[in-house]
Amino acid sequence: MSPDAESSPTVHRHPDLEALSRAAAADLRADIESALRTQETYALALAGGSTPERLYELLAEERALPWAKVHLFWGDERYVPHDHPKSNVRLVRRSLLSEAPIPSDNVHPVPTQGASPEADADAYTATLRNHFDDHTDTFDTVLLGLGSDGHTASIFSETLDQHQEDRWVRAVTAPDRHDVSTRLTCTLPVLNG
Repeated sequence: MSPDAESSPTVHRHPDLEALSRAAAADLRADIESALRTQETYALALAGGSTPERLYELLAEERALPWAKVHLFWGDERYVPHDHPKSNVRLVRRSLLSEAPIPSDNVHPVPTQGASPEADADAYTATLRNHFDDHTDTFDTVLLGLGSDGHTASIFSETLDQHQEDRWVRAVTAPDRHDVSTRLTCTLPVLNG
């Protein structure tokens, strides 16, 4: 939901997570429907963590959405198997994909079982490059959370300098305070595209 380039961001306050999730679902539904009036597909980058789970459940109830034209991507992923309890892919499968009629060809999870994190970062870069022309024009909407330490996606203050480059996806090591240290994340230029 890109604000007009000349407008200032608007802060919306909600009394609780349920109200926030309902408002976000309504806004996202409206944005998808509006965008698909003028373009063929809609690219949505998903967040992980506990905050977006209710949003995904509400979106799964939106049967009338043109899901066949919506492509799902992930902004980041912990380097664990997709069925691991800490996997963002597992969260989305359970809360959204188990109910919403999204074609499997439209679901583009971050790979986590390749030869190495770096190889999987390159593989996800190839996935993104196959879908987008360049990293300055990527997702229609990027859902991001904010960790208690200020990280978003898997971009931590300790690794911020690694994201000011032309790479699309990086393997990063989260600070020791996180339970899963190896992660793959889209870089700032891609998330801001």
